[in-house]
Amino acid sequence: HFYSSIISGIEAVAEEKGYYILIASSNESLRKEIKAVDNLLKTRVEGLIVCLSQETKSFDHFDRLIQNNIPLVFFDRVCRTDEVSSVVVDNVKAAQKITEHFYTSGSSRIAYIAGPDHLNISEERTAGYLAGIKKCGLNFQPELLEKCNLSTKEAMKATARLLDLPERPDAIFGINDTVAFAAMKEIKRRGLRIPEDVALVGFTDEFHSTVVDPALTSITHPTFEIGQEAARLFFRSIENPDVKPEQIVLKTKLV
Repeated sequence: HFYSSIISGIEAVAEEKGYYILIASSNESLRKEIKAVDNLLKTRVEGLIVCLSQETKSFDHFDRLIQNNIPLVFFDRVCRTDEVSSVVVDNVKAAQKITEHFYTSGSSRIAYIAGPDHLNISEERTAGYLAGIKKCGLNFQPELLEKCNLSTKEAMKATARLLDLPERPDAIFGINDTVAFAAMKEIKRRGLRIPEDVALVGFTDEFHSTVVDPALTSITHPTFEIGQEAARLFFRSIENPDVKPEQIVLKTKLV
């Protein structure tokens, strides 16, 4: 739903401009991402709006677009921000806000399940978590920082490692909704209660935060707005090819 909401935002702006959008999914695969970029260019699209796959560490497949001034905008997971416009959320502030929320709610062993190091969202949210731990006057405990590849299976394993600690965490922060819901599944599987035994917060979108049981405190992305802003940047580069790249940072809400 995160992506479909963003696509709806893109589509709303595109429709106003008389444009039609084509959608390709990488399914978190760099190989599929490279193939999608190639295939879309072969269909003579006017440009691309992209969220990087979690495998993407090299960005050479975008050189062709940048060198030929083909409109390109990144959102959420971004790169080459000196050359390409992008739309992200306030990842550092949001992660710090979550950590502080846990602390003021009575938690002191606050765990974080991050994603791969090379993703900007993982790096920024980890920085926010660490800043929050420091601001709350807590000591950073390395065993409370877990990483996974953002799949449900690996997120459940990361949660299990945290819950198996001699002194388990009393709060878990998941990098995104997939990780948070996987953590919820593992916590429930063990017969533990949320939030009485383990508090849980995730990064999600407007829809998911309303339908899970129990209702979770969440950082909500303005997903439709992310799509609108990405499309606005895209059409700005079509209308003015010489314009400098713009980086938009949208605010999130703790709900």
